Amino acid sequence: MNQSQAVWSRIDRTGYIFLGFSLLVIVALFRMDRNYIFAIPVLAGGVLFFRRPSIIIYPLILFAFLRLDAWMSTYVSLPFGKIIFLLSFLSIAVTFLLTGERLNSPGAPVVFFVIFLVTGFLTGMIEASRQGIVLWLEDTLYAASYFFIVYLAVNSWGRLEKIIFLVMVTGIIASLLNFAEFFDPAGIAFSHSSGRAAGFLKNANTSAFVINLAMITSIYFLETVRQRWKAISIVLAQTIFFFGVFTTFSREGLMLATLIFTSQFAVIRRRGRRGLILIVAGVIVTAGLIRAIDFISTGAAGDVRYSFQKISSLAQGDFDDNDRFDLLKFHLNRFRQKPLTGHGLYSALTYSIQEEGLAASDVPNGPHNTFVMILSEAGFIPLLAYLALIGILFLNLIDKGEMGKTERGRAMRACLLMLLAAFLIHHWFSHMMLLARFSMVLVALFSLPARVRCPDINPAGIP
Repeated sequence: MNQSQAVWSRIDRTGYIFLGFSLLVIVALFRMDRNYIFAIPVLAGGVLFFRRPSIIIYPLILFAFLRLDAWMSTYVSLPFGKIIFLLSFLSIAVTFLLTGERLNSPGAPVVFFVIFLVTGFLTGMIEASRQGIVLWLEDTLYAASYFFIVYLAVNSWGRLEKIIFLVMVTGIIASLLNFAEFFDPAGIAFSHSSGRAAGFLKNANTSAFVINLAMITSIYFLETVRQRWKAISIVLAQTIFFFGVFTTFSREGLMLATLIFTSQFAVIRRRGRRGLILIVAGVIVTAGLIRAIDFISTGAAGDVRYSFQKISSLAQGDFDDNDRFDLLKFHLNRFRQKPLTGHGLYSALTYSIQEEGLAASDVPNGPHNTFVMILSEAGFIPLLAYLALIGILFLNLIDKGEMGKTERGRAMRACLLMLLAAFLIHHWFSHMMLLARFSMVLVALFSLPARVRCPDINPAGIP
């Protein structure tokens, strides 16, 4: 048997599925932007120089959680996100075909994920415009590909733990960017919302959510590290996360940050860590809040003071969110009109298909709720499929297996369950969870087989 035959003999059903999906993604991306197609042969050759080509998964995580590609592309006219994305696909193919490394086989979560995508497309396309269908296919393939890349490539405990570590690092980076924008909003204007910091993520609520995810991952390391100086460093990182969320003035973000911070006292079992959190984080957060509020009252710009007043009113029970409630009512009424099919894919985002003749007043905005978004665009059948997927993800995580027998395994399961809870909470505040790259990474982590989530089977240290 020659080398070519040996390579192809290793391709099983998983390999054919991956290669077929890769072709669809490349075709979809080519339709979206033909200017970057020159990068494919360069990447195809460059990836062969990696001794461990699958390590490209780590910069992909940074791009997914920080939107670094959007920022980089403003300075250099290259689609960095798509280049890294294609490099990830090629690196996995090289890893699988040339090294013989085993990728994760599709499990029940993958099957239910595909079922949801198919049902959403079949019912949503009935009432959709032609361009709405094209946009949905392109955007969904791009976002879903992050799910498949992470699911296939993260096939060991070591890689899973490194990704959890990277999520924590992204939270630190996002928080520092938010600090810079908070103190100099005119000079560092990343955010779409005046007076609210958001960094590269542009949207303040999204920035707060990503930082909260980082806070959850810090709890895992606070439970598992043994050196006291590392534990102190992680607690200091948690204070950075809190103020990173605070500078976004996101009401959802602050409520979720408070919930995460307090819930860790029920999760952490290591002796002395709870007291460390109370002393170090308590003192720094209290002193920092006093200083931040003083700055807002005396030196901050008017739009910053206005944003702070909105979150201050939350403590008095004043949500001041009639516009969002109106949007929810609007989209629920759309669902009641066509409960089986909805009004069509991308019909809730008219700014994406204005050239089809839809006026901006036809649909004022998305519902800021992913579940209602599915109902509005595709009806109740895809929503049932999506709820079934969420149920499968939960069952996958609580299946203890070997994970319940070790301290690190229990800590990882608690971390993933907290990430899943935060993921579901954000569904009630955002309608973009099915298109966000970081959310697809999370779904992939929730879908990983138990053997990957077990340190006894795949031991490895943290980076």
